[in-house]
Amino acid sequence: MMRRRTVPLWPVLGELAVVGGASLLALFWIIPTQTTADPFAALQPGLVPNVCATAILVLILIQTWNGLRKGRAAEEEAAGDAAQAHSWRSALGAMAITIAGVLAFHLAGLLATSLVVIPGLMLWLGERRYPRVGVVTLCCALPFTPLFN
Repeated sequence: MMRRRTVPLWPVLGELAVVGGASLLALFWIIPTQTTADPFAALQPGLVPNVCATAILVLILIQTWNGLRKGRAAEEEAAGDAAQAHSWRSALGAMAITIAGVLAFHLAGLLATSLVVIPGLMLWLGERRYPRVGVVTLCCALPFTPLFN
């Protein structure tokens, strides 16, 4: 028995247009114009952004394919709406912690950023073993601090 599509196509195609368009824009215009080649660099400055933009494009194509192929059944729709609201809260919380990290970086440097972002995101994601949060924060922050300060 085939499931009837209960979700309209416009959210799937809209997501493809916005995210896919932004990654194509980054790949073909933003990254090439904002990075310059350095003949003495081990890695070219545009390599990592190009890899990230390509990965985003591939992932949005996979997500679009899955969205077009599957659809949701009616009983899954209500649960999906609640999960979507929860994912928005999670994303906004992570963005707030990241913004706090950017402010900490501008005001106090890399070590302060590490001490804000690492435990903040771990606690936001649900880690409740506080000794582990401290150990991970110190193991991530301390070895790299001399390299960048």
